[in-house]
Amino acid sequence: MKVLMGCMPKHDVWAAGLWLKVFLLIVVLGAGALLYEQHGAFAIGVLLVGGVLWVALSPKAAIDVHARRNDNLIDFARQFDVRVVNAWVVRSTYEQLELWLGFPVHPSDRLRSDLKLSAADVGEIVLQVLFRVERFRPESWLIEAKTVRELIVFINTLPKRKP
Repeated sequence: MKVLMGCMPKHDVWAAGLWLKVFLLIVVLGAGALLYEQHGAFAIGVLLVGGVLWVALSPKAAIDVHARRNDNLIDFARQFDVRVVNAWVVRSTYEQLELWLGFPVHPSDRLRSDLKLSAADVGEIVLQVLFRVERFRPESWLIEAKTVRELIVFINTLPKRKP
C-alpha cells in the first residue's frame, strides 16, 4: 500500500453498507412473496440467489479478537530480530496499534484488509510512533507497508531526529 502523506485515500464506491443490504433483502423478500403464489419453485430460487448475494456482500471477520486476548508485547517482539530492528520502534508501534485498534496485533496482520486501517489512519499512527521514538519525518515520503512487520521495518529505516 503506497500512501503519499497528506493525500486523502480513494473512496471505495462499491463498499456495500447496511442500508444496501437491507434494501436488497426487502426487494428479494418482496419478489419472493409475489412470485410464491404463482410459481413456488421460482420464488425459492430467487430467495436462494438473494441469500447468496447477502452472504457475498457481508463483511468477513478477518481477525478473531477473542483468540488474541492473551497475546502480549513480549510474544510480538520475539518475532523480530533485535539486531536489525530497534526494540523501541517495535514497542511503540505495537502499543500505538493496540491503543488505536483496541486489540493486540500480529506482525503478519495486513493493515488494509485485516485491520481495516485507512491510509489516513496509518499516516496518523506513523506520525505518533515517530514522535515517540524520536525519528525524523522527511518532507515527502511514501508508506509502502502492507503488513505490521513492513510498517515496523519502514519506521526503523527512517533517520533519527537530530538534537
